[in-house]
Amino acid sequence: NPNADVASSPLWGRIAESFGEDPYLISEMTAAYIQGSQGTDLANEQKSAVCLKHYLGYGAGANGKDRANAIIPEMNLRQYFLPPFERAVKEGAMSIMISSNAVNGIPCHANSYYINDILKGELGFKGVVVSDFNDVEFLVGAHEVAKDKREATKMAVNAGLDILMNPFDADIIDMIVELVESGEIKMSRIDDAVTRVLRLKFYLNLFEVPYSNPSEFPEFASQKHIDVNYQSASEAITLLKNEKAILPIPIDKKVLVTGYAANSVNILNGAWSRSFLGRDTQFNDPSKQSVYEAIKQHIGAKNIEFVEGTDYVDDINTEKAVEKAKKVDYIVVCVGEIPATEKPSDINELDLPKVQQELVKKLAKTGKPIVLVMVQGRPRIIREIEPLSNAIVMAYLPGEEGGRAIADVLFGKINPSGKLPYTYPKYTGNALTYYHKKTDIRDVNWNFDGFYPQFEFGFGLSYTTFEYSNLKISNEIINEHDELKISVDVSNTGKITGKETVQVYIKDIVATVAPDAKKLVRFSKIELNPGEKKKVEFTINAKDLSSVGMKNKWILEDGEFEVHVGGSSLKFIKNTFEYKSKAVK
Repeated sequence: NPNADVASSPLWGRIAESFGEDPYLISEMTAAYIQGSQGTDLANEQKSAVCLKHYLGYGAGANGKDRANAIIPEMNLRQYFLPPFERAVKEGAMSIMISSNAVNGIPCHANSYYINDILKGELGFKGVVVSDFNDVEFLVGAHEVAKDKREATKMAVNAGLDILMNPFDADIIDMIVELVESGEIKMSRIDDAVTRVLRLKFYLNLFEVPYSNPSEFPEFASQKHIDVNYQSASEAITLLKNEKAILPIPIDKKVLVTGYAANSVNILNGAWSRSFLGRDTQFNDPSKQSVYEAIKQHIGAKNIEFVEGTDYVDDINTEKAVEKAKKVDYIVVCVGEIPATEKPSDINELDLPKVQQELVKKLAKTGKPIVLVMVQGRPRIIREIEPLSNAIVMAYLPGEEGGRAIADVLFGKINPSGKLPYTYPKYTGNALTYYHKKTDIRDVNWNFDGFYPQFEFGFGLSYTTFEYSNLKISNEIINEHDELKISVDVSNTGKITGKETVQVYIKDIVATVAPDAKKLVRFSKIELNPGEKKKVEFTINAKDLSSVGMKNKWILEDGEFEVHVGGSSLKFIKNTFEYKSKAVK
């Protein structure tokens, strides 16, 4: 089920389940997920109803922890956190799960304003609203807004929940009957919930075919699905550094593979894969390769050395890894996170565990080139080992085909084309989103140079190079009825075929509410052969320029805007235009 949470804190342990930090990117990816998984014909047994999650503000916990209270002003809620859900409702999402946290001290499972007024009212959501696992009961012990389960049930149902996922007892049914009979829950509220559930079952054709059989889904886990998994992993992997074009590695070189994430399929998969936390190995498919196993397939057993080096936070045999490193041509160090989600994914510091960084530091003293492969669900700080690494590959949590995809990138079978879906911070205290306010980046010298991420949002290298030129816009002045057409030439100036994600950002120069540094409004991934040039075209409109004003409504003020087009949020060419409303002032 698609996660439409805006991951505004890099500490949050469920970033790996999200589409990143940008509302527009999340909206587009969520819409694509709904179109693919659910489609328009729910009676088709090959489709399933999407359950969007987590409504609302789950990824913005004030301390970066799972289920933490989020402080979100109404203006920010509507500017950043609500748009992905609004887009999902327009795409026809049939169910939405409520967030486990509280926003401004009000648990989302008891927030009638968010569910009844905004989701079902303003957005016109006609589907099913479902609780998260046992979260109604948490209104009592965790949030402390209800004195007992009965009161919690009343709060949740009246707040607009249609299904209460209460797995441990059935007395909640009797409670609801009693609450209706006492008038504390209106029968019209029950009728609404039942109508929504029955409507969903009708759309899914469950009244005609209430059960399914695995034999009816021959494509499940088929080669077709495996190929898609591999393609997804291959295109997501992001090359963050490639000093002196050290990658790809020639297949005739000797390689040491080491590190916590080097020989584990579970770490590639992460949580919610074969088991809740993803740590149980008994369900693993023995045909799936770790990074080490996939590299060995490329270069053969004679050209590879493997040493564990470290566990997640403990040293195993770092000194042995250093000795082996002296006898090879390349060192591939695979660092990463322990598979986790929800509360087990909470961390107190964003730095990559010290023992894993020490492994890199000791290996660097050998003078052999180091390729750092990061298998992790969120951006762990690496500023001390980034200068020691000749190449850096961000693999995220690439899944069961991830080992093969990583190896294919390292040896050049795949030209990497992924882009970061979040800002990769250099310091915990400078963990800003790319759409920060200008005052957020004022430094100690009172200059505006305080935004220095390790890698910016939208960044990602290739084994080839791209050049942007000839940025054109259709109008110098537009109004609320106009569209602005944007075109740019993108050239492959390297020697191999590559893919590039062309990104379009808008910057409002002056606004009543302090404007964001910029915001993503369009993107498109293209493929270019060596020497090839393509004109890439986009169309935006007045809605793309607007922002939420002081009255918590979307507004658009007259003034100057910049359009930035490039390969990342910080590498672009730009043009300017003016918005001038035709409305009577």
